Amino acid sequence: MPKPVSEKKYKLGEPKEILIQMDDGVELAADLYGPDKKGAYPTRIGYEPYRKDDLMKSMYFEEATYFAERGYNTIAMDIRGTGASGGTTDRMLREREWKDGYDAINWIADQEWCDGNTGIAGVSYGGFASNMVSTLNPPSLKCSIPIYIGYDFYLNNYPGGILEVPMRIALYPNNMLTWIGAPPRIDKEGRWERIWKEHMDGNEHWAIPTLTNQLNEKIWTESSVRHHIKKIKVPTYIIGGWRDVFVTDPFDIYTGLNPDTPKKLLIGPWQHTPPHVGNPGPKIDHLYESLRWMDYWMKDIDTGIMDEPPVTIFVGKYDKPEYMQKKVEGYWRNENEWPLERTTPTILYLDSENTFTVNNYQEHGYDTVVYDPTVGMTSMGVINGIGFDEGLPIDQRPDEAKSVIYTSEYFDKPVEITGIPNLELHVSSSTRIAMFVAKLSDVASDGTSALISKGQLNLTRRDSFTNPEPAVPGKIYKINFDLSALSYVLNKGHRLRLSISNANFPFLWPSPKNSINKIYRGRGSQSKITLPIVSPQEKRLNEPKFITPPETEHTTQGVFAKSKPVEWKVINDIADTSISTLIKGGEKYKFTDKTMNRTWQMISETSIENP
Repeated sequence: MPKPVSEKKYKLGEPKEILIQMDDGVELAADLYGPDKKGAYPTRIGYEPYRKDDLMKSMYFEEATYFAERGYNTIAMDIRGTGASGGTTDRMLREREWKDGYDAINWIADQEWCDGNTGIAGVSYGGFASNMVSTLNPPSLKCSIPIYIGYDFYLNNYPGGILEVPMRIALYPNNMLTWIGAPPRIDKEGRWERIWKEHMDGNEHWAIPTLTNQLNEKIWTESSVRHHIKKIKVPTYIIGGWRDVFVTDPFDIYTGLNPDTPKKLLIGPWQHTPPHVGNPGPKIDHLYESLRWMDYWMKDIDTGIMDEPPVTIFVGKYDKPEYMQKKVEGYWRNENEWPLERTTPTILYLDSENTFTVNNYQEHGYDTVVYDPTVGMTSMGVINGIGFDEGLPIDQRPDEAKSVIYTSEYFDKPVEITGIPNLELHVSSSTRIAMFVAKLSDVASDGTSALISKGQLNLTRRDSFTNPEPAVPGKIYKINFDLSALSYVLNKGHRLRLSISNANFPFLWPSPKNSINKIYRGRGSQSKITLPIVSPQEKRLNEPKFITPPETEHTTQGVFAKSKPVEWKVINDIADTSISTLIKGGEKYKFTDKTMNRTWQMISETSIENP
């Protein structure tokens, strides 16, 4: 029998703009949404740089309505230097933002319309903010719900020590340049003009600090919950997606929290779009799940959420790879822990004939992969972190043709991989700078190859992300890196494939030099992959029960917009020896009283030069 949650008994009252002054005089602009009946209510806080008055208006209005009807206030607050807030910003996720958030929460808790209980929640940047403000543990902060968030901000920008292009120097920072440079909403008093001038004079392009700080130093550690996570005492409900740009991070955050910090983890099949509107499905009503968490911690209502297993995952199965999917195959499952105690680490050694073996006493040998900067076109991921519905990996075979591959025998029964694969390679390169990219794929009976996990490492960062060392050409190095977390069942009659290359364009920045690279196997140089193979639960836990959200026209979720792809081409120019990706699209933003359409295009190009 489901336990109770706050009933729907109010309407949304008239929103009110408020200004919250910081200790240096800067005013943070916020909107207060609440029930139509005057009183003191627990208050849920959204804290982001995405413009509460226009770009995020629709999402805040929808969510504020949902929670106001159930007896909660919602605060939509612009981070300093953005939207209608004063101050300036030169990069994302600064230490000053966490102090601002702490001070703002303390101020909110003291207001007559707040009952002294606050919570913080958000998607992407708002999720980062939820985590980082929680490291300061404001006295009134009773719970946090970070959704689609990173753990180590250096590795989010430089996965494996390699610059990630679309989110770090292309689409995202250029979008932000526009958003933080646009004027605030016009007000009668003229405050907007002063704030706009302040932003125009002091704000800087967010790509600059990314490009000028390529090592894992203070600029990254102050922005990474990894380095502060043990300070968090706030009950935290982490929500992530297998097709998000942050795949392993939610698991790292969950395991990194102190054992005595109340926590819950939910991982679905989603991209960087809220679970109740985004693709691929199945969608769930995550607002209801959030309500259960908030009711328990902010209203002392026993919703039963703390009686359930703490980890819920969507276990995936094979789907024909498409760049956009409405719904994917798989099922929900509860777990009591992460990593799963019933995991059997299974080692497969890279063997000759492009296969795997369980024998670690093979004869010594190697396989050669020639650097091709165009590898990666099938992986997509180009716009994955922006909050669009498309951009999923397609059939991997075109990239595999330019990689070294190792393929298993056909499975005679289903096999589940749930956890974080680890790859140990023995490699050499003909140049001082090279990258190694690994992809794990499910090969169907018709040969179609579906990407299920990937990872990478910059060879110069093989020992350290703070003190890189160029490789000695021809020298053999042992390198070790994880692939992204997954929970996936390989069907009977399918095969598992590992492909290794030296590029993942246009997701990763290309290497500067052509190179010939070797992957060694056999005695003394036994390259291998360790897979977390999982057996069925001995005593099966109850299946998760989610509410399916109503099907509505997905016109917008603020920056999480319904994208309308117009064109998506991969162009192989034989004469120019170049390959380009051309993507054109657009979004439809629906506000409370009007609709706005926006179009955009992205062109990525790489050339193959003669060695």
